[in-house]
Amino acid sequence: MSCANVMLQCLEPEDRCIFILGTMFKLDSRIAGEVLGMTAEAYRSPEHIRRAVQGLLDSTQLSVVRDAS
Repeated sequence: MSCANVMLQCLEPEDRCIFILGTMFKLDSRIAGEVLGMTAEAYRSPEHIRRAVQGLLDSTQLSVVRDAS
């Protein structure tokens, strides 16, 4: 499984859509918000997605470091 696939599976379905529309398809927040049935402001505000991804990256890096020792 690729890193991106694992990361996406760790997110809630709505968060996956936000990540994919913004990162992979580079949709404007107004259009992406409309697709997801939310305002552009609500689409841009999901700080919890960034925290979830950062937590996944941090835990992955720690396990790689532990496995290397």
